[in-house]
Amino acid sequence: MLGALYATTLFFSIINATVIQPVISAERAVSYRERAAGMYSVLPWTLALVSALYPMSLYISCMLFLLNSLTALNLVYKFCKKLASAGEAVSDRLHPC
Repeated sequence: MLGALYATTLFFSIINATVIQPVISAERAVSYRERAAGMYSVLPWTLALVSALYPMSLYISCMLFLLNSLTALNLVYKFCKKLASAGEAVSDRLHPC
């Protein structure tokens, strides 16, 4: 069960690394060039970047929580179903069902 939760978390982390990180690195080079030209200070750029990326981060966090919850519930259900069909009385064992 922990392996499945680890895999879903790792999947979302890889998506974050492949989609968002290249955008940030490209924007960083632009910000260095514009900062050197004296176009604006660091605070407005940082606030704009955070306000633009916060909804995506919140969405990814919510989807990660939802997918991990569904994966855990599915695995517990399959575990309990397997114990019930093993031929032993379900009440004879200590398990989460």
